[in-house]
Amino acid sequence: MAWLIAKKDFLLNLISTRFIIAFLLCLFLIPFTVIVNVNDYQNRLRVYQVEKAKAEKEFKQTRVYSGVRPEIVKPPQALSIFCKGISNNVGNRVTIYLGKIPLFAQGKTAERDNPLLNSFFSIDFINVIAIIMSLLALVFSYDIFSKEKENGTLKLIFSNRISRSSFLSGKIAGIYLTLIPILLFNFILSCLIIIFSQDVSLTANDWLHVALLFFASFIYMSFFIFLSTFISSKVKCSITSIIINLFLWIWFLFLFPNISTYLVKTFSKVGLYENMKYAMDQLDNEFSDKCVNFNNSFDIDRDHFNLNGGYDGYFETTGDSREVIDFEIKIKTFKEPLRIDYADKKWVYQKKYLDDLMKQKKLAKSFAWFSPSDLFENISSSLCQTNTQEYNDFMSNVRDYRKTFVQYFVDNKMFELPEYITPQDINTFPPKKKLEKMWNSIKCIEDCPPSWFSNYYPYLDLSDIPVFKFHQTSLIQELSQSIIKLSFLVIISIIFFYLTVLSFRKYDLR
Repeated sequence: MAWLIAKKDFLLNLISTRFIIAFLLCLFLIPFTVIVNVNDYQNRLRVYQVEKAKAEKEFKQTRVYSGVRPEIVKPPQALSIFCKGISNNVGNRVTIYLGKIPLFAQGKTAERDNPLLNSFFSIDFINVIAIIMSLLALVFSYDIFSKEKENGTLKLIFSNRISRSSFLSGKIAGIYLTLIPILLFNFILSCLIIIFSQDVSLTANDWLHVALLFFASFIYMSFFIFLSTFISSKVKCSITSIIINLFLWIWFLFLFPNISTYLVKTFSKVGLYENMKYAMDQLDNEFSDKCVNFNNSFDIDRDHFNLNGGYDGYFETTGDSREVIDFEIKIKTFKEPLRIDYADKKWVYQKKYLDDLMKQKKLAKSFAWFSPSDLFENISSSLCQTNTQEYNDFMSNVRDYRKTFVQYFVDNKMFELPEYITPQDINTFPPKKKLEKMWNSIKCIEDCPPSWFSNYYPYLDLSDIPVFKFHQTSLIQELSQSIIKLSFLVIISIIFFYLTVLSFRKYDLR
């Protein structure tokens, strides 16, 4: 009997106006959303390839070790097509400096806001699924009892030999038979668009993640089905049921996420970015003063023939006197270890700022337990590797790599080497007096020896420099982040189903 009820409801729903509207809505929104996100991924992939090639070229085309500053470019995550998470809030490039420990990746990072707090309204496949499937779950289940009662068929059904549990099982099965094909259609359509898109390639592991996303979407949809059936079992008419259901739907999906973000920023304050920047600037000034005082302790003419310099101690010179080169080596031997020490001092302020941001994010995760849409978004971003944890792991690996990179320079005493500041053999630098005589014999710049110019020398062999390696999060680690949240949704759904069963036992059939 339960199967007959489920089959009847499925066929009635199939020819109903709300099913046609739901199908057309999915047919329009899903392709539009997926195509937009595929194009966004393709653009980010092209930018990544250009930036990676540029970073590798600049790294290899270096003639002095003071110019060796590796740049790490993070590839875009293909599964961000399904769920962007915070990937659009943060940057994807990190340059390794001696004088600064990286706080955030360069790029789209919003420095004066918390980039770790995601906005629910970012347009991606999962957000569309969260809105559409929860709404359809309510639309098809809000009148699960009241419709039969208002049509006068409820008493007629129970005049036969049928139990209330069979009736309830059939009704819920009918809803699932209606909604599962819609959910399946959405995923199949999106996967087909991705398969036939250029430059988008998903691995077997990625497809497994997509299957887990489907399962999470099914659980999320089930929550709203059982919530709506419970409300329907407690009210007498369909109008009351739809009003309550729509209010809860708007609350869970639109109001609560924004209210929780406001509450998080209210209860968990973060120090101003400008304050952290000011403290770091003060340390930079202190570092500069010490370097100036050290320079002034020597009485030497520092005229350079061919000098290139830049940020973070980059210094490249050729065609100078031996006295000047020896002095510059002393300067670097003093400045670079001091630069590293001050980077650690600046990190104290950066770490405090980062800890405040993480406290905000932790509080936001606590609030998420009160919203199924937030839980679903957290689960999806974790499975798609676009969540805060994945980004923090990446930045933590970058900082560990910087330690390895700096330690390599320290252990090999790179700051004391002539190669740190010049590609020219140190034995070829003439004494100051001899250099002055050479200058007096030169009438124009073209008469200068080729060895006085940097481009005369080959690039450094940097094969011994430590290389950054990306660490892929295992599926078990990703599931460990999501399994508790997913289990919570399952438990809440079961509770609502149990309450519906208890409530329907006392439901007035008249």
